Amino acid sequence: MDFAAKQKTHYLTDETTHTVPMILDPGPIAAEISSTDLVAAIRAAQADTVRYPEFVKRSTAAGVIGYWAFLTGKKVIDFGRKGEQHL
Repeated sequence: MDFAAKQKTHYLTDETTHTVPMILDPGPIAAEISSTDLVAAIRAAQADTVRYPEFVKRSTAAGVIGYWAFLTGKKVIDFGRKGEQHL
């Protein structure tokens, strides 16, 4: 997911990709990553107290410019504007 470009890319098992525009408005992206705010957004989504649109807004407000989700590996890496990573 690329919040700055407002698009998401799917990497398929046949080694092709499929990129589509985001439908949601991610909101403004903070200049710095706040691990505290990002973890709070993640925990709220895990607890099902916020839905994906709100999670996206909280993530960008916490400084996330994009993320990669490895579904089979069960891992997500969030990126900040300066190359920061949150695993």
